[in-house]
Amino acid sequence: MAPKQVTYGEVTMEKGDLILKFSNTALQRTSIDTETSLLYNLDIQRTSEVDRAQSGLILREQLLDLKHQILDAQAKLHRYDELIKDGNTAISQETYELQRNQVKYLEDHRDLLEERIRRDDEHTKELLGQVRHSIDRSTPASSCSARS
Repeated sequence: MAPKQVTYGEVTMEKGDLILKFSNTALQRTSIDTETSLLYNLDIQRTSEVDRAQSGLILREQLLDLKHQILDAQAKLHRYDELIKDGNTAISQETYELQRNQVKYLEDHRDLLEERIRRDDEHTKELLGQVRHSIDRSTPASSCSARS
């Protein structure tokens, strides 16, 4: 554990004491601008994370709805199968084929949506990792100016 107070010769320093003070106003201004930029970028990162999370939830909700539609369409197709096998003429061959095509369409749509969600998740992780890395690289430089 680091000591709370350190003595160097006649100078005693406590945790949080100012170690460095800028005397160059241009450098101080640059430091403040850099810190402001960092805070702005952090805000953008947070906003991006929230937006991506909301977008992901919307896509997952669409996927859930689509899966429900598929179950309904498959059940209807199964009923049509039974009617066709029994020789019932209550439905036409065209109606049966339209329902079969609808099931296929919904299943293909589901597959595409699942792929989109997977790719969006991968892209989000990569993007946020790059942003965090960029912010982490600039954080040590700004921590000195926070103490001035």
